Amino acid sequence: LLAAIDRMHGQLAAAERRMGAQVAIEEERGNMAEALDIAISMAFLDIDRGAPEEAIAKVEAALERYPLATIPPTDRQYSSLMALHAVAGQPQRAREFQAEWRREVDEALRRRPGRHRVEGVIALAEGRADQAIAEYRAYYAEVGCNVCSLYELGRAYDAAGEPDSALAVYERATSIPDLSRIFSDVIWLAPTYKRLGELHEQVGNRERALDYYNRFVELWEDADPELQPVVRDVRERVARLVAEPRE
Repeated sequence: LLAAIDRMHGQLAAAERRMGAQVAIEEERGNMAEALDIAISMAFLDIDRGAPEEAIAKVEAALERYPLATIPPTDRQYSSLMALHAVAGQPQRAREFQAEWRREVDEALRRRPGRHRVEGVIALAEGRADQAIAEYRAYYAEVGCNVCSLYELGRAYDAAGEPDSALAVYERATSIPDLSRIFSDVIWLAPTYKRLGELHEQVGNRERALDYYNRFVELWEDADPELQPVVRDVRERVARLVAEPRE
């Protein structure tokens, strides 16, 4: 949980240290499934850094260290593996893990709502934004969670060239109450604040753009040095908007 909070604030190195410590604990316990799960989460940090190749390399190393064949099928992290490879630009590899998941895991377990979320991730990576929208909407309808998949649904609308829908869903995702929202916010809150600022700026909604840009800067103020160029860019956008004469 502390690693998740670090990640939300753009402090990826600190998150990685915490996760590494937890991996060591799980290995000592002999819990290889959990160790693999955390190792995959560590690879997602490289996605945040814009380094998908490094993310894939880390996952491959983790799979060598914790082979799936040594883990009971129901404990294997197929969903995370599919999602990681999809967002890293390898949707075909994600489909290969999906095929293995379908072979190895009982159909009753595969019918859980999470199947829609994974299908949405892969569809988006394949450039099928409309299908991703349908999958995320199906997941949201089944899962009974206020915020689950809303950020991803907003991204799908964005990719489909529907900025009005994207803006509405993003704003709902960042504001709707939900006890479990930390697990979505850790990944999506900062980039969504930035994107909301951009969308409002595009339609000339200066005050709303400034609000979201400032939320982003506050959240990532102490982000790692490698992420600071993004923060500086948003600060420059804020300065430009503040300097613009009001009509």
